[in-house]
Amino acid sequence: MPVSYIPSQLEAPATTALTLRASPHKLLLNDVKLVFSLVRYIPYIFFPLRAQNKYDEVAPTRPNLQDIALHFTIFTLTVSAVCLGVSIVLAATGSLFILYTAVCWVFLMILCRPLNYGPRVLHSSIDLSQRPSHPREQWIFVNGICAGSRWLQENLDLISLIFHRPIIGVHNRSYGIIFDLIECLIQRDFSYMTSDIRIVYNTLKRSLLSPNTKKVVLLAHSQGGIIISAALDALYADLPPDAWDKIEIYTFGCAANHFSNPPRCVQCRAGPCGHQNVGTKRQIGVIEHYANGQDFVARLGVLRFATGEEEGGNQFVGKVFVRDGEGGHLFCQHYIGPMFKGVRPGFLDEAVVVEEGMAVERAGVVEREGGRGAVGGAVVEIERAKGKTVREVSRLWMYKDGRVPE
Repeated sequence: MPVSYIPSQLEAPATTALTLRASPHKLLLNDVKLVFSLVRYIPYIFFPLRAQNKYDEVAPTRPNLQDIALHFTIFTLTVSAVCLGVSIVLAATGSLFILYTAVCWVFLMILCRPLNYGPRVLHSSIDLSQRPSHPREQWIFVNGICAGSRWLQENLDLISLIFHRPIIGVHNRSYGIIFDLIECLIQRDFSYMTSDIRIVYNTLKRSLLSPNTKKVVLLAHSQGGIIISAALDALYADLPPDAWDKIEIYTFGCAANHFSNPPRCVQCRAGPCGHQNVGTKRQIGVIEHYANGQDFVARLGVLRFATGEEEGGNQFVGKVFVRDGEGGHLFCQHYIGPMFKGVRPGFLDEAVVVEEGMAVERAGVVEREGGRGAVGGAVVEIERAKGKTVREVSRLWMYKDGRVPE
């Protein structure tokens, strides 16, 4: 399967940031239109259904079947409740509608309890006692939509199995696919700091400021991309520049509408800078995004906003790897498993097809607004990736099987 590669955005457009360009209500309206324009891709959240191992979300195990049945029940009841709610609005008093809404919400919380049991922060359970330890690394994962506590635990265990590191997970709780998608739009359009974002903010801040932590590897899937994007926006104002030298970020099927990575200092934007930060002029040296080309959620996020499609430009920093023509949004089954699990995953040996026109056009917008050398920088990144495989361009794979990147 071909893998398209979009080099990282080196310079952001001079226009106002997307989240400050218009009112939240207008951003929400635009997102609703975008959702309806992509409706045909919704089945690709779950398809293809092939399961390769016990960690895959639709593997025919009893717990998986129970979770899938519960999600189907929540979806059916949510649609039915909304339809009945519309009838009540049209035919009854406002107080009756408020009471109906409250009863539905309480019932939803009870129904979702089997998905959201346990603590908000979980830990991988894979025994790594016979593996080399990495005591000064901290690996953190934030899950996406429709992931209950059990699926998050399996996400953590598969990541740990592939990279031979213990990993902690911040549970982004699920209330069914409809309410999860609604929460995505509220988080990214209203910049609403939900409890998930606050937990990630505090977890990251502790790790980045800890003298005992040398490296923080942050992974996120789906809605988790929105959560970490919002947490990072807040942390950029709170942390000193050298704290950012520790962190690397990797997302899968990212649903965010922006991914900021500010310049390290004024000189970094104006001209030569003496700062030595892994060859970058920005706060975070390594950001990579992985997406399936037919994934509905990725098309709402990274595949829309990192490609320059958004009118007026947008900041979405990080290399982007796209499996063209491939569907699926489930983390274990469609992302981390097919891409990185196994002795020699085929994905890593695929030659990257560099999206030259897209990268140059995106840089051209910046240069027309006064950004010096944007096109030249894009061309350098394009030439650097030509003729290479995913393995030669990606950094995440270097951690596979307990390795340590040079």
